[in-house]
Amino acid sequence: MHTVVFANARRTVDAHPGENLLMLARRSGVHIASSCGGNGSCHQCRVVLDTPDHFRDAQGRPVAPQHQREGKPVWLACRGGVHGPLTVQAAPVGAPGAAPSPSLVGWQVSPGGGNGRVTVADPEAGLRLILDLAAGVIAAQEPGTDGDVRIGRELSRPQALRLGAGAPEPACVFDLGGIAPAALHGDLGHQDGAIYWVEWSPLSTRTVLETLGGAQPTGLCTGGVLATVAALVQAGMIAPDGTLRPSRFARPTTAGPAVALVGPAMEAVTPGGRIWTSPSEITLTQTRIRAVLAALAELHRAVGSAQGRKVLTGPPGMVLTENQLLCLGFTGFEFIPWAAGLGAARWATGAR
Repeated sequence: MHTVVFANARRTVDAHPGENLLMLARRSGVHIASSCGGNGSCHQCRVVLDTPDHFRDAQGRPVAPQHQREGKPVWLACRGGVHGPLTVQAAPVGAPGAAPSPSLVGWQVSPGGGNGRVTVADPEAGLRLILDLAAGVIAAQEPGTDGDVRIGRELSRPQALRLGAGAPEPACVFDLGGIAPAALHGDLGHQDGAIYWVEWSPLSTRTVLETLGGAQPTGLCTGGVLATVAALVQAGMIAPDGTLRPSRFARPTTAGPAVALVGPAMEAVTPGGRIWTSPSEITLTQTRIRAVLAALAELHRAVGSAQGRKVLTGPPGMVLTENQLLCLGFTGFEFIPWAAGLGAARWATGAR
């Protein structure tokens, strides 16, 4: 037997010598996306391997990688079997990557006083960030509500937004956390178990999602509400007016039609292969979906005259992929998590 570690799913299993890697994942309760039955035609079952010499075909020959991700080779799990210890990292198409983290966009990066560091605290998020101004990086992130600069006390949010006005490449930053809060706010704040990224595929029978802290899903944070709407648009599961189209995820509730993400008897999966249920069903109603779309329409009108680098941001726990940005109509924008909360420059329409 050979030991196989499915790192994203946090599971270690024993494989029979030569056992097909995709079949092993299925036998072990690990989700690796695949729609072709394992014949190598759909190219969804992408993985990164630590010891590729231990991944061989039926004739015992090393399997060649089929793709690349960030310069690293990527294999198809269905193409070979296990011939030695393996650590497997899922590399699905369209996954959001690392969990959202604060950004330094708009800050003037220059040596500061003392050790060149400044601590920024945001009580609403319950986070304290130590910024290394010389290196232009966040040196540490920890729980806490005190610091050299405290958003909301010594420094108001508008003042924080203006701090980056002298940066070499000022950005036009639009904060999703500041629009239609009643429509966008989720059930959970920035806490473990909050769903912050969602995807649906016609080829999948389960919601693909990510949670903060990699914990069991317990609700939607603000970012999760927006990501759910973006995923519905991307998958063609709602009409332009926000009406839910029939699907295995749409259902009636006491609050009206809704889309269900995960529940006690409804499994969801992570891009890395972990399978989740939740203590209660997590849904987003059609009424909320329409409210989010209306709020985004207002934002589109506001950003119509934006020039130069255009950045979309939001509160901690919000992330949008490039495809989701395009589906929501934000062409030419990049998404940078929590850019506004750390002092990005922002220009309102017709004013600077």
